[in-house]
Amino acid sequence: MPTHADQLIEVLSDDAMTSTGTFTTPHGPRSLPTIHTWRAVADYRRLGPLWRELSKSARTSLTTTIPIFSSAHLRLTRREAGIREGLSQLRPYLDERVRAHAQTQTIPPADPVVTGQAAMIAAALRAAGTDLPSTTVVAPDNDIPASLDALTAVSQALRKSPTVEVVREAAVPVVEDGQKSSLEPCGV
Repeated sequence: MPTHADQLIEVLSDDAMTSTGTFTTPHGPRSLPTIHTWRAVADYRRLGPLWRELSKSARTSLTTTIPIFSSAHLRLTRREAGIREGLSQLRPYLDERVRAHAQTQTIPPADPVVTGQAAMIAAALRAAGTDLPSTTVVAPDNDIPASLDALTAVSQALRKSPTVEVVREAAVPVVEDGQKSSLEPCGV
């Protein structure tokens, strides 16, 4: 009895086989679980910078114990959930003004939206660490990255973006109407 992979190979035409390359012919759909596992491992690693930043400043632990033999997908899901929990803890410190300012200062070819979100998170991490009362212009929910791709892009911008680095280093407490507020970028 032919396997699913054999049936798929029969259905594909010669042109389709040459356009998909030699990888499809010998391995077929049996390689898809491996590809998905490697993508999960890659995404897990790309989320590392954001995970570490949020873990350092979180009020509660963002981790739970999972068995050492857990799949890459489970580890990725756990990291995503921890990042979302960390972002919800930072919510009062996410300043729309920092995001908007960083977007205008983004150096091409970087994505201004991603850089703005990363800068907003970096400034919020510093503000949360100072224990100052928050008087920020809280960012709307749609400005907080939600999808895995968005979280991955923000994580990489936290690590690599010069604009985020400037915001991270230049953020200082601002006094407004006699009250200390969150962090504002200075000289960005």
